[in-house]
Amino acid sequence: MGEILGWVIYLHSRLLPKKWGSIEDVCSTDPEYMTRPVNLRLTAFHFPVPAVASIAHRITGVVLLPGIGYLTWLIHVALSSADGFEWVKEVSGSVSHGALIWLTVSALIYHVLAGFRHLLLDIHLGESLRTSRRTAWAVLVLSGLCSIVVASWLVL
Repeated sequence: MGEILGWVIYLHSRLLPKKWGSIEDVCSTDPEYMTRPVNLRLTAFHFPVPAVASIAHRITGVVLLPGIGYLTWLIHVALSSADGFEWVKEVSGSVSHGALIWLTVSALIYHVLAGFRHLLLDIHLGESLRTSRRTAWAVLVLSGLCSIVVASWLVL
């Protein structure tokens, strides 16, 4: 163990720039020497559009888990009897249930569109920065338009 530490100190003194300080400074847990931020302000970061599209794809995947369960339950109740169908029809007109249905369907639309984008990226189509930005914007705009169409369909 002592030999390994000796080699680390030797390599540090020979290879790393002097501005980094000594090995004790780098490995120290003393707050005086720690320079990394403790609390990151996420609003200070500016994410590129492809990153936002990717993060939103993950978020919609999480939203879909309870949302698909909710829609499946509604379909089960609607298909169980005529009274169940009337109840689902009545409940779907309420604001809260309509919002849940809209949120789930919108998340599904976005997740499918972003999934196609990721599949194209997996086969190395659209990997350039310009194309990646354009496809990310296309997914965001198309899913937004489809969400507006779904909202108008639910309201009418």
